[in-house]
Amino acid sequence: MSKGTKMRYIRIPDELWDRVKTEAAQQGTNVSDLIRGMLREWLGSKEGEK
Repeated sequence: MSKGTKMRYIRIPDELWDRVKTEAAQQGTNVSDLIRGMLREWLGSKEGEK
């Protein structure tokens, strides 16, 4: 965990969690970094829709 980054708690179905863990491993990263990147990408694409 990055210094100064708060821990967040969310509920994720096991099937989805397993897929995310697999994807993170394939990309050579960890789940947290993968999810943060995906959220930034998704939110950035939402900005273009406004």
